[in-house]
Amino acid sequence: MKKQWLFVFVFLAIVSFISLVSADVIIPKTLNPVPGGVSLSPIIILMLVFVSFIFEMIVIFLFLGKRVKWWKIIFFTFIINLITVSIANLLFDGSIGAFIIIELAVILVESLWINIVFKQKYDRALLISAVANVITAFIGTLNFLWWIFVNLF
Repeated sequence: MKKQWLFVFVFLAIVSFISLVSADVIIPKTLNPVPGGVSLSPIIILMLVFVSFIFEMIVIFLFLGKRVKWWKIIFFTFIINLITVSIANLLFDGSIGAFIIIELAVILVESLWINIVFKQKYDRALLISAVANVITAFIGTLNFLWWIFVNLF
């Protein structure tokens, strides 16, 4: 990977995360049992990035562990998760349709990233991205349902 691309990835990750942390991300009222809405704190946002990073890194290790250096997997998975999780949380409006569209967009973006960074064929990169994001979307959905349950009772 060329140094210019590395700079672009790191820059996008920092800008995405700063814009998310500085924005007032409110859980939509339709999904929010707490009157007035609840802001997601920077700590919660970091936890979302970390959880996504851990599970996606495991999936990428399972697919590419013997072909790609471990530090590359860790570093670039963290960078792309900062970008995609930050932007996805900014775009999410609480609807199922938005959730599906955002997840599909994340799968496409991350598959291109896997294709470019790890030099994988695009169909394999798409498979890796789809598996990783289906797992993290499922975990995120369970976490969100738990959050609603806890705040309702």
